[in-house]
Amino acid sequence: MAASYKNVEEAYKRKNNAIDQLTGANSAAYEANREDIRDSAAATLRDLYLQNERAKEALKQKNKAAGITGGAAESASVALDANYNTNRTNTMIERDKQLSEVNIAQNKAAAQAEIDKAQNNIELESGRLSFDQDENTQRRSELWELVRAGSISQEIADELGFTQDTLRMIYNRYKED
Repeated sequence: MAASYKNVEEAYKRKNNAIDQLTGANSAAYEANREDIRDSAAATLRDLYLQNERAKEALKQKNKAAGITGGAAESASVALDANYNTNRTNTMIERDKQLSEVNIAQNKAAAQAEIDKAQNNIELESGRLSFDQDENTQRRSELWELVRAGSISQEIADELGFTQDTLRMIYNRYKED
C-alpha cells in the first residue's frame, strides 16, 4: 500500500482516537453531573428532614402551651410527617428523573460516537477499496502493455503466478478491445 494511503489511514485513526477521547471526557462530565444531582437531592432531603423535625418540635411546644394533648396533638404531628414524606418522595422522584435524563443523554452521546467511528471506518474501507481498485487497474494496464509488447518473460509470468496459457488468454481477451 502506498505511503500516501498510510497517511489517510493514520488520519482516520487519529479521528477515531479523538472521538474516543471526547467520549471519555463526556463520560466524566456526565458522572460529575450525576454526582451534583445526588448531592443536591441529599441536601434537599436533609433540609426537609430538619424542617420537619423543627416543625414537629414547634408544634409540640405550641400544643403544650395551649394545653392540647392526646389525639389532637398526635394528629397534627402525623400531618407534618405525611407532608414530609410527600416532599421526600417528590424529591427522590425528581432526582431519579434527572439521573435518568443524564443516563439517556450519555447513552445517546456514546451511541453517536460509535456511529461516527463506524462511519469513519466505512469511509476508510471504501477509500481503501477504491485505492486498491485503482492500483489493480494500473497493474492490469501495465501487465497488458507487457503482454501486448510480448516482453513479459516466463520468469516474470511465474513470479506473478501466470502460466503462458493465462498470458495468451489475457492477450486474446484484450486484443479484441
